Amino acid sequence: MTTVFLHERGRAPETLRILRPVRVLDGGNHHPLLCEMQTDHGPAGLWVVKPPVVTSIASDRGSFGVLSELAAAEACTWVGIQTPAVGLTRFPEVFENTWLDKVTADMTVGERDEVRHIFECNRGRLAFCCRFLPEALDLRPVLLTKKRWRRTSAHDAVALLVLDGYLRNDDRQEENPNALWWRGRLAAIDHGDAFASLHRSGMRGEDLAMRTVLHSRSFPRHVAARAAEKYGSDTSWNEVIDRLDRVSSVMVETLAAHWPEELDSDPFSGQRGLRDRLSSFLIHRGRYVRDIAAALRNELRGTR
Repeated sequence: MTTVFLHERGRAPETLRILRPVRVLDGGNHHPLLCEMQTDHGPAGLWVVKPPVVTSIASDRGSFGVLSELAAAEACTWVGIQTPAVGLTRFPEVFENTWLDKVTADMTVGERDEVRHIFECNRGRLAFCCRFLPEALDLRPVLLTKKRWRRTSAHDAVALLVLDGYLRNDDRQEENPNALWWRGRLAAIDHGDAFASLHRSGMRGEDLAMRTVLHSRSFPRHVAARAAEKYGSDTSWNEVIDRLDRVSSVMVETLAAHWPEELDSDPFSGQRGLRDRLSSFLIHRGRYVRDIAAALRNELRGTR
């Protein structure tokens, strides 16, 4: 059976079960788990599992963070950016410490304690996971400017930059790119902080979608900013804008149909109606993508 490494447009998230945590990934604040997983059909290889409850950082996104990952992965396909195949898994409500000790026996004591803490904090919670991309490297800006890859990387840089403005995601800086270099192409990961402010009390999706002023001044430090500004042609900018402009309500409704009902509310923040909020944002956001792209280009020009 051929392994599907990348998310395909319209594909529902895989339903997975954790067989064994392999290690804690500590490249960012979230500390996801690299796990061996299985489906109803058998072993499914290595996946990165992002626990929705994280005590090491101050975050109230919880269920909304899972929705953000699912929605943003699909949005990557809208602009032609690679992103790992996506899935959902549930942390066990009940587990034996002896089992956890056995499957983490090769870890350090500190890592075993962290894994146990993650399992305890996330008992019964639904979590986002994505396919582990073997031999992938953290994206560095220089890779997007190399002549040998420029035919695709210049377009990818523009697409990633515009997508992050579109998704209100400022969590992709040079020092923490949340993107990989895999098989000669950019691959976007870690969208848990996208859709900034949408999970706040009283926020409506259509109202937030109208905001075309960049929500952050960090975009000149975006991992793709240098390549997009220097090598991104007007053709690339216009193509990305046109792709997002063509996102239809049917496309969004098809995506939202894959979101489990339990993600509609979050027991920690008390927020409800999260799925409708996110759907409404995506349905209306395309009307303003040209203004968002113009704001991004102006921001980049201002750093020359």
